[in-house]
Amino acid sequence: MRTPFAQLEVVLSVYGKWQFAGLTPGGWSSAALNAPLLAVGFNADRVDEVQPREVT
Repeated sequence: MRTPFAQLEVVLSVYGKWQFAGLTPGGWSSAALNAPLLAVGFNADRVDEVQPREVT
């Protein structure tokens, strides 16, 4: 049985991948989710593998 935190972490990871792939509507989502994603260590370690390579 998963703990509530584990479920939350999975949701944040999946939603974070959609966010960084540009699949979520609205510009607010990036700013609103940046802090919680950092808090669970998502984009600190894995943002490079889901972020588009368009940035120069």
